[in-house]
Amino acid sequence: MKRPLILTALCALSCAGSVAQINSPEAKGYLERGILMCDDRNYEGCIDQMSRLYNLTTTAEQRELAHYYMCKATLGLGDEEALTMLRQYLVDYPVSIRRADVMMMVGDYHFNHGQYAEALAEYSIVDPMALTSERQDELNYRQGYSYMLLGESDMAASFFRTLQSKSAWRNAAHFYLGYIAYSKQDYPLALQYFRGLDTTKEPANAAPYYEAQIYYAQGEYDKCLSISRNLLASGNVPQFIPECNRLAGESLYNLGRTSESIPYLWKYCAEAKDPAPSAFYILGVSEYEKGDYDAAVKLFQQAIGSHSAMEQSAWLYLGQSYLKRGDKNQALMAFENAYKFDYDREVRETAFYNYAVARMDGGRVPFGNSVGLLQDFLIAYPDSPYSADVQRYIVTGYMSGNDYASALNVINMVTNPSEQLLKTKQRVLFVLGTREYSSGKVADAINHLTEARRLANLDPSIA
Repeated sequence: MKRPLILTALCALSCAGSVAQINSPEAKGYLERGILMCDDRNYEGCIDQMSRLYNLTTTAEQRELAHYYMCKATLGLGDEEALTMLRQYLVDYPVSIRRADVMMMVGDYHFNHGQYAEALAEYSIVDPMALTSERQDELNYRQGYSYMLLGESDMAASFFRTLQSKSAWRNAAHFYLGYIAYSKQDYPLALQYFRGLDTTKEPANAAPYYEAQIYYAQGEYDKCLSISRNLLASGNVPQFIPECNRLAGESLYNLGRTSESIPYLWKYCAEAKDPAPSAFYILGVSEYEKGDYDAAVKLFQQAIGSHSAMEQSAWLYLGQSYLKRGDKNQALMAFENAYKFDYDREVRETAFYNYAVARMDGGRVPFGNSVGLLQDFLIAYPDSPYSADVQRYIVTGYMSGNDYASALNVINMVTNPSEQLLKTKQRVLFVLGTREYSSGKVADAINHLTEARRLANLDPSIA
């Protein structure tokens, strides 16, 4: 078992003949013991030793030193009292050689509490030349980190660059410079900084995770998969485990290894606080292909909201899932949403075709509310393989509403009508002609009935 540093220090001092000073009941003994305890991060012990000096005969230097170390120990404990003690020190000792260090400690208090703007304000008034070289490096690091978390990445990078030649800080500085490049999507520069890091130490142990994200963004799924699996196996960055499951799962999916991807993505959705829509989409497709349409609906509903080609496809799948469940009205709404997106032309066409099928198969959305959309489809996709069907649905819709004149106009716009559409045209012409004859519009009736008779070979009974 490793002996506490305080005992090691006492042993060394004993060998040097100074044990008497450490064990001294006088102020100097308490001061020495308190300093050693503070250096060993035994902050409560340090405060206990230093507080005893106030009942002893002390020099001004001893009192100042005791105040300094009590400030340092209280700061180490994270107590709110530290800020008051530090500010009091600056009032009591305006020309102290430790003044710059204490001023920096005021900033450290805010830094340790995540108050980065306040920390920077305090750091800005510290004279770095009055600090030791170690504290100067720490000041630069903390200013860089504060600027980074406040979103001022260029300022942050300027401070981290000052630490690149410092052996104690190089690893952390390069990691954060890489992270800043990553956040700007400058992936080549980010990878340049990440390579060669000692990833056994924080914060650089997170570098492989960002490398995996970069490879995923670049479509290098093999590399992303390898790194993600290694991170999952090692558990070195537990905060990123859910996201590593997503990266592994989606990489496998993009590599065409769907069955392998599913366990990773279920685990990801179970563990992540706010799972990505893409994971729900892949799981939804899996459940749809298995025929579990109830599960597919729930998953696709959670894949909505990304404003992307994936969301457009999710709406299409959602509509198809609703149709499989017999919910035509919900399907109509889903297909219409898929059509409104213009990310993927084929998905848009398919969504509209499905919309037309659902609309003409008993959906209760009024035809008048959708005819404009149907006609927009024909304008947008004149050569679509679904165009003939959509034209037929429009004509059928008008006929169902007894608007045979509009039905005829739509039929006449078709360049190469099918035999079925021509049969429909024959019927439309006949109905228009008989209605016009009944209302006394003989000339119009003759024109329409004559045209209907020209199509006699299609339906002789009408002819």
